[in-house]
Amino acid sequence: MKIKKKSAVLILSYLFAALLTAGGLALRQYNTAAEYRRYIEAGWNRSFDSLASSVYEMNTALHKSLYSTSPSLLGSACAEIYAKSLQAQESLGELPFSRYRLENTSGFIGRLGDYARALALKAYSEGLSDGDTDALADLSDSSELLSQNLIQLRADMDSGLLSVYDWQQALGESSPPSLGESVRQMNDEFPELPTLIYDGPYSRSVDEKTFSYIDALPEISRDEALDAAAEFTGLSRSVFDFTALSGGRLPQYRFSAAYDGGELSVSVTARGGAVTEMSCSAPAEYTAIGDDEAMNAARAFLSERGYGSMTDSYRIRGDNTLLINFAYSQDGVICYPDLVKVLVSLESGRVIGFEASGYLMNHAPRTLPLPIPEEDARACVSPRLSELSHSLAVIPSPGGGELFCHEFICENADGEHYIVYVNAVSGKEEKILILIEDENGTLTV
Repeated sequence: MKIKKKSAVLILSYLFAALLTAGGLALRQYNTAAEYRRYIEAGWNRSFDSLASSVYEMNTALHKSLYSTSPSLLGSACAEIYAKSLQAQESLGELPFSRYRLENTSGFIGRLGDYARALALKAYSEGLSDGDTDALADLSDSSELLSQNLIQLRADMDSGLLSVYDWQQALGESSPPSLGESVRQMNDEFPELPTLIYDGPYSRSVDEKTFSYIDALPEISRDEALDAAAEFTGLSRSVFDFTALSGGRLPQYRFSAAYDGGELSVSVTARGGAVTEMSCSAPAEYTAIGDDEAMNAARAFLSERGYGSMTDSYRIRGDNTLLINFAYSQDGVICYPDLVKVLVSLESGRVIGFEASGYLMNHAPRTLPLPIPEEDARACVSPRLSELSHSLAVIPSPGGGELFCHEFICENADGEHYIVYVNAVSGKEEKILILIEDENGTLTV
């Protein structure tokens, strides 16, 4: 069948118009994508500028701190270091470097900031030691190097030698190298930091934290770990499947089993065969028992598995479940770092969850000093708070250490509850927590 000349012209015209339309749409999409990319890249540029500026100002304040003789000026300089480190960490988090491991860079910024915060408080109260100023001097060298590297990277970006956008993936290796790779290289060449002797969240004591309770115990085989899992759960060995042997600071054997309409998972330490975690995925459909009965079930569960002298602290209601936090009690002193969590089904009354890594990391006999009199500690509590109860407690410090404290549970004029911790050795107020209480339980902030 022959197509008439007029029809052929019409068809070609339609095809040409369609091609033009498609080309126009493609061009529009390309321009939109390019505009969007420029918008994103501009934001990343601003974040990098903020990072470089914050580190420069942090470094400047650090140099000032080295030559400050006045406690007020020294405290002010350290406070500025802390503030700039927070800005730098925020800016670093906004950059597209998620696939690069930047522990050295981010760890240095965070550790320096927290150390400066600790020194700011110390400068006002007691002054700095020679060791403190020596550590600041060592940190200033690393801070200077980081600041210079960031300034150079910014200059390379301005000259077109670097791009914040990952051009390698988009346009090939002939394009400018990405900023991410340059930052990664800078991170890998970062000098080793001096050990900081202080107590903050970036303290080396956190990095070197060990599991005191099981460190001295012998290694066990997979079969021995399976025996431990079966004994802990009261189930037969034959129902479990081995799933993995995890590494890290606490190597563990992991097992799973079909149980009660769900999956039961159990983790057992490769040293000593202690169960660190147990969880069951089967949901609790309704509530059949009260909190007191669930508490009794949790206490019995712990006692039967060798967790003696445990004191319940806080509880949280979930979907037909009750989560209870227990802490070890030594001679009447509550040791909060030795934490065990137990989850009870309010439908069956059975324990369906257990977690004891805090206990395993921290539990050990403690030699506690004679505390200052309760009356002396009470003098540190605000007169605007009314005391409800008092006890002695060991609480975790931010750096992974421990503080022996007087614990005062108090109430303000509005009926809100607070916990005030006063150091039982120095008499200083250490921490204040707010108790958030509702029908689902109690939390602290």
